Amino acid sequence: MSEITVYDNSLSESLLTEAQITALSPYAGISLQELNKREKNLLIFPHSLGANEDDIGSQNLFDIAGGKLKTGNVMGFFCIDGVQVAIHSRFDKDSEKQYFLHYMLQKVFGINILNFENHMGPDELWEFLIYVFPYCLLRALRQGLFRAYRQYDCNDSKVKGAIDIARHLKLNLPFAGKIAYRMREYSADNPVMQLIRHTIEFIKAGKRRAVILSSDNEIKNAVAQIIEVTSSYNAQDRNKVIFQNLRGANHPYFTEYTFLRDLCLRILRHDKVSTGSDDNHIRGIVFDGAWLWEEYLATLLKPMGFEHPENKTGKGRRYLFKDNKTGPIFPDFIGKNSVLDAKYKQLDASNVAREDRFQLISYMHVLQKDLGILLHPTRSDCAVKINKKLHGYGGELGTIPFCVPQDPDWMNFCKLMKDAENTFYANISQYTLGENNAL
Repeated sequence: MSEITVYDNSLSESLLTEAQITALSPYAGISLQELNKREKNLLIFPHSLGANEDDIGSQNLFDIAGGKLKTGNVMGFFCIDGVQVAIHSRFDKDSEKQYFLHYMLQKVFGINILNFENHMGPDELWEFLIYVFPYCLLRALRQGLFRAYRQYDCNDSKVKGAIDIARHLKLNLPFAGKIAYRMREYSADNPVMQLIRHTIEFIKAGKRRAVILSSDNEIKNAVAQIIEVTSSYNAQDRNKVIFQNLRGANHPYFTEYTFLRDLCLRILRHDKVSTGSDDNHIRGIVFDGAWLWEEYLATLLKPMGFEHPENKTGKGRRYLFKDNKTGPIFPDFIGKNSVLDAKYKQLDASNVAREDRFQLISYMHVLQKDLGILLHPTRSDCAVKINKKLHGYGGELGTIPFCVPQDPDWMNFCKLMKDAENTFYANISQYTLGENNAL
């Protein structure tokens, strides 16, 4: 087993060995969209690739250039044929401890009980799948209860379907008032929901992890809802339910349930994201940096009153044209008189990309906002720059950085992150709300 540690958007420091190149080459240059279709043991966040009309799905997991591993905007951990690859955030200084990545994961997924003090290895990542479950369950339930047609074999006096002659003769001779029949019903008590119920019961059985199902009222209500609609649950049917879901078809509306179903299968089958040296498939869990950064900022900005449009569901979506059908646009955060765009890249006033600047200006024009701000992480230049006044209809452009602390101790890092969040909040308030309050 060999290990490779590299930062996102960079080249590995050392040349790959011949064995590593042989193992990694089949997956080099393959897009996340393609991997998401064909590799069920690689979990990719966000799982709705391309739903925002962005280019997340088109980027490659990695490439091989000049004998080195070349990464894009993806972070996480995966294994291929005995080669373990850990991709850290380039805003983390310590290559052994991915504190910035871990901190964002805790905030986005609401994980407050995992200790990321140590390197996130294969066993920790499998545990992480369990702690991701509540987040995915809540997202799925926002689309409603998953319903599907289910066939029931009944034997009573209230006939509601086609009579099963053979079964009737077998069960009801001599005749005592009952009739055997088959009934087809559109029900929430179906294999997918049963799979979710079995996952809930599996998690509840572990004393240490059971707390995630009662961490707040929203997840408590979600669990209660699943239990209520799966009245036919039987603990002895777990293997049967798993088998029924192995070839489950994707639903055009209940898109969130597809990922949730795959996650439940991974948990119930005790699949590890680690892999043996004889496995030539890819396993792991990876996160698009731009998505994770935006979702982390949402945990800070939504409590301030900023709107965070849900582009995958269409909630809060905006359009370029007044027919509200043509030219959808996807601003990250919308304030009373401002529009904020999250960028997972190092920025300053002199190196803002042309497309980023023009995108922000178009948002300002269509939404009739006077202020456009790019939000980005940084390790060095922490100065706010709101000083670019526009010609024409006017308005101002600028950048507000989030200063990522660099500390080798996890507890100190968390404290410094809280300080950085306070400073970030104060800067946002000063320029968008006219206030200077701290969290």
